Amino acid sequence: MRLFCALTMLTCTLPLSGTSLAAPCELTISAAASLTGAFKAIATQYQQLQPCKLTLNFAASGVLVQQLRHGAPVDLLATADQQSMDLAEADALIDPASRQDFIVNRLVLIVPASPAATSPQAGSETSATVTSADLQQLTAPAYLRIAIGNPATVPAGRYAKDSLQQAGLWPALSPKLVQAANVRQVLDYVVRGEAEAGFVYASDAKGQQVRALGLVPATGPIRYPLAISSTSKHAAQARVFSQYLRTQAAQQILLQYGFSPLE
Repeated sequence: MRLFCALTMLTCTLPLSGTSLAAPCELTISAAASLTGAFKAIATQYQQLQPCKLTLNFAASGVLVQQLRHGAPVDLLATADQQSMDLAEADALIDPASRQDFIVNRLVLIVPASPAATSPQAGSETSATVTSADLQQLTAPAYLRIAIGNPATVPAGRYAKDSLQQAGLWPALSPKLVQAANVRQVLDYVVRGEAEAGFVYASDAKGQQVRALGLVPATGPIRYPLAISSTSKHAAQARVFSQYLRTQAAQQILLQYGFSPLE
């Protein structure tokens, strides 16, 4: 006997033994901090369509790989950069055949929203590009603190560092930098006015009390990969969820949270 579960554009087939599922669906998903809002929404939708318990773990991508390396029970890993996933693959922490990109993000420079700012300004999207001259303005005395993710573990911080180095501003701005444990913490610093500027993803800035000054040129597209853990005890179920992330329903949620589609 079989139970057929319609998941929008995805159909899964789960074997039944009597009246109970032979293999209850339980997944632990480790995802980059910038995916927090979107993945919570997707998990809610998925669990309404499929009787599957999802446990979500969010942190900086580098930290997620370290957790996996130290034996954390993870079924699916989603990072905000290719480098972190490359490290996981090099250490045989993931199944290389399951690796795929599923969404794109963009780096933006943000400042606190002015108390007088109208709603279109606060948390609004921007198509403008931050130039080297724009970045040069960060050396002005008005910018006492600039929040940035720790480049050693936070992909957004590494992208920001690369951009500042390309502009020749990394040495001059280093004394002003406040390093955060993840990109969401960078956002919090700017929202609370504890930093006069910060580098976050477009998905983090959307809908928040900040103003995006423009897109920061990054070294290549910021494509998010995901892969099944090599130690997962629920690989088949993890594969079903990873396929669901590519469906129109899941992609629409990601777009609503400020991500960009794969080209």
